[in-house]
Amino acid sequence: MYPSKAIFTQSKAIRTDHAGDLIERCFKEVYSPKQTLEELIAELESSIQSKINSNPGQYLHDVNLNGIQARKILLKIEEIDNNNLNSIIQSEGRCLGFNATVEYEEVYLLGYFNNNFIVANTGFDLWQDYVDVIYIPDEDGLSLKKVQLIE
Repeated sequence: MYPSKAIFTQSKAIRTDHAGDLIERCFKEVYSPKQTLEELIAELESSIQSKINSNPGQYLHDVNLNGIQARKILLKIEEIDNNNLNSIIQSEGRCLGFNATVEYEEVYLLGYFNNNFIVANTGFDLWQDYVDVIYIPDEDGLSLKKVQLIE
């Protein structure tokens, strides 16, 4: 296998006990009594996502992947059908389930061995420098989003 540049993504469920304060703050910012359920969900999702992307490590625990930093997080509110507008307002959004797709920074993909991806940070010249190798277990929810072959 030739070295290539790669971007990994991983799906994670966000527990409200980790991000509960953030959810409450965002709910108070976006809530209006005139909103429908769909409008409230869309604005809450957008507000939470922008705050999480401003500092992923603060709001999502274990967001770094063995030394690879998260670059962008796409948030999706799940299980909307189990809640109605009144229950969301009463709980200030804490009753909602959140799923995040974390996109990590670009790395060199050097190979795959013993169920581990072998990667290195892109700050090195692979052909002239020694590089620190990072082993990333092939975990549930981890996938390759993009691969660019190096010539």
